[in-house]
Amino acid sequence: DNWSPWTHLRRSIPGIFSFQLFGVPHVGSAICGFTGNGNAELCARWYQVGAFYPFTRNHNIRTVLPQEPWFFLEDKDMHIPTLVVDAASNSLHQKYSLLRHYYTAMFEVYLHGGYIVGPTFFEFPSDDTAFKELEQSFLIGKSVLVSFALYPKQKIINQYFPNADWYDLTTGVQRMSVNTESSQGQHIQLNASFEYNNIHLRGGCIIPYQDTISEYSDVLRAKNLLNLPIDLLIALDHSKGIKNKAVGKVVVEDGISPNPKDSHKYKYFNIQYSEATGTAMIKFSNEVEDCEDSFPNEEVKRIKIFGVEKNKKYSGAALKNKKGEMIKLNMTHNYQDSVVIIENDDPISMDEMDNILLMEAIHQKNPANQELKPEH
Repeated sequence: DNWSPWTHLRRSIPGIFSFQLFGVPHVGSAICGFTGNGNAELCARWYQVGAFYPFTRNHNIRTVLPQEPWFFLEDKDMHIPTLVVDAASNSLHQKYSLLRHYYTAMFEVYLHGGYIVGPTFFEFPSDDTAFKELEQSFLIGKSVLVSFALYPKQKIINQYFPNADWYDLTTGVQRMSVNTESSQGQHIQLNASFEYNNIHLRGGCIIPYQDTISEYSDVLRAKNLLNLPIDLLIALDHSKGIKNKAVGKVVVEDGISPNPKDSHKYKYFNIQYSEATGTAMIKFSNEVEDCEDSFPNEEVKRIKIFGVEKNKKYSGAALKNKKGEMIKLNMTHNYQDSVVIIENDDPISMDEMDNILLMEAIHQKNPANQELKPEH
């Protein structure tokens, strides 16, 4: 519980970090504040932050004004009457798109301990600037950075990005490149919009994603996403020694069975991306070998690869399934944004995939018949 000034909005972020250390990772403060009367701008900004808390809720004491998003539609002082409704709706849709990533992060905490959301210095402990700038952003898991506007009339977010490759989550456009000669990151100015949140994916990471902003915009309940396939977002790391690699995990289950770990009613996929001369490979493996169930959200609809180097000219992709069969996939390469998109006409289960091979144009003969060698 809290009050409704801007200071309490800002303090909610390090407060949630503290609870990660206390071993209570599933936590969130009262959006718009529990006691006191917040205004429309404060509530809009708080929804943008609170939508990404592990535990998202708006509730307040009954002796103060209502603060549901639609309450502010009657605020005659607001230049945009739908400001709070739009900010809340857009932010919650963005969170829904990341729900499978949240669940995987929560499952990792369940298995090994750790945090669901945390400051960037948890991942970059030697970066003094990351340690000093705690309030305006947090990581979801180890890979997704969300930045926030936390002051009245704020137009710009001066976000500090630790030294890594960072990509816009929605477009795949690279926002910052890793500095291989220094360990220091840099500040980048972001637009403090009410219409969307600034979300970036860290290089070297692979996450599951379901686009509830456009593709699945009619989904109103989280459980419905369990019946829909996922996308995989692959963000390449250009650091020395691990250049053009990425790794990630995805947990899937039915969303109903209690204690899925002990009942083995879940699957835990490891995904690796690597490159060799003229090719790139995406490798799949499942750590839970005795799960005989199938889940709709283990099926992959498309794969997006961010940060493909400009000199790479991929023109074909093929899947090798667990039966050893080769399936040619649809592939597009956006050279301007350095993004490759791989799709199949029908979603394919990760449990059926062995690997996916991408071929550069100068090396390509027939990707559907290309002999794939397992990665060592």
